[in-house]
Amino acid sequence: MIFDKTSRSYSDLADESRCLGAGLISLGLRPGSRVGLLSRNCGAYFELLAACGFARTVLTPVNWRLAPGEIALVLKDANIDILFVSSEYLHIALDLMNDLGRAGRLILLDGTPPHLVRAYEDWRRPFEAVGAALPQANAGDVLLQIYSSGTTGAPKGVELTQGNMLASAKQTLHGLVGPWSADDRLLIPLPLFHAGALLTASYALFTGATSIVLKDAEVEALMSAAEHYRATKMGLVPALIQRMIGSATFRKERFATLDTIIYGGSPITSDLLHRALAAFDAGFVQLFGSSETFTVGTALSPDDHRDAALLATCGRPMKGIDIRVVRVDGSEADCDEPGEVLIRSPTVMKGYWRQPDQSAEVLRDGWYHTGDIGSLRQDGVLAICGRLRDMIISGGENIYPLEIENALSAHADVADCAVIGVPDERWGEAVIAVVVPAAGARPTPESLIAHLRERIASYKCPRSVILVDALPRNASGKVLKRVLRQTHGLGAVV
Repeated sequence: MIFDKTSRSYSDLADESRCLGAGLISLGLRPGSRVGLLSRNCGAYFELLAACGFARTVLTPVNWRLAPGEIALVLKDANIDILFVSSEYLHIALDLMNDLGRAGRLILLDGTPPHLVRAYEDWRRPFEAVGAALPQANAGDVLLQIYSSGTTGAPKGVELTQGNMLASAKQTLHGLVGPWSADDRLLIPLPLFHAGALLTASYALFTGATSIVLKDAEVEALMSAAEHYRATKMGLVPALIQRMIGSATFRKERFATLDTIIYGGSPITSDLLHRALAAFDAGFVQLFGSSETFTVGTALSPDDHRDAALLATCGRPMKGIDIRVVRVDGSEADCDEPGEVLIRSPTVMKGYWRQPDQSAEVLRDGWYHTGDIGSLRQDGVLAICGRLRDMIISGGENIYPLEIENALSAHADVADCAVIGVPDERWGEAVIAVVVPAAGARPTPESLIAHLRERIASYKCPRSVILVDALPRNASGKVLKRVLRQTHGLGAVV
């Protein structure tokens, strides 16, 4: 594993983590205790992840992009027993842990600690030479508590077990996620509080591939690291792909050794996917899943990306994964009939932390109800239409925003876009498009609607187009449509 030009073997990492696991137990932590981590990517992520596995405690990485009040909600909800924090966020952590009555349970990962805060290196030193007496771990032990992206409201704590992580990592044995070996070098630019980043990290840990961890997803640093370390694999989200290929310093030659790009986390437009395929000499793997399934569900393999007929789909179920599509009444949908996508898999979460009602709502009879609308073809290929909650019903017609967004993104003057439904007295809901113009472009709402009328049915076309500088997104690149509805939903249709 490589971070900040420092490398070490997985064997050394395992030895250190066993000692750290003993250190967690010495603090009085018990199986199931929550261990918080508030930091950008760093070497301690892997140390603490493995340490929690050995100690049967639960690593709870916190999204550092959240506002202080939101971070406080996560820490309080998780009932954090101890918090490891970088100096960048120490000022936030001091007040929060004091409010939680755990002021003495704060460990600083870097820099000089103030009163009552311990330095990470000082804390861990006594355990490095001590034989670790550790409990027997079980596959059913919760290893990670990841807070969902919260595109629809307050985030929920997704409980992922050791068995979930192992089952996810074993997908490398079956070829759909590309060829993997100990000779591979995986570049990890995405934040490790993100399930997708942890998934690709699990591939490297399982196969023995080198993990090259970046502090954050800064485009130039990413491209420089890919070139310097001769990366063979990368895990990305569509928003980062767009930033990379749009960079003035992007050159295909900087990724000469790259053979596989794994992407997911949010929908990718047809236009962006085609530009990305042309920009890289590498195989692409698209993953469809969610935090609740450890981002495991279906895969569009490198071979599938060479078939134009499959590019608008999510590919086929991964090994050992069952996919169903059902109607509102729970009955099985016919081939090519849209319905809610259900997943049954050994990677599906244990549940939402301390939310039994919400857990029961999405986990029924062994199936996880994704909230996504999709259809299954006769050959088992899954196509996604959008989110169930994002579907627009206008004049009795079901309208899927993703179809409109794909058509809009093909316009040369459109850099980014999102489509929402807003209340309308006549039609029930009306379609609104929120568009980020391309650099230097000045599209008009009329020109964009005319573009759409040539490509989709007239009843699907937006009644209004709103031009903005940027779309609100969460850490995984998903557009926060609830924010758009709150901002543009009232009085927007004229």
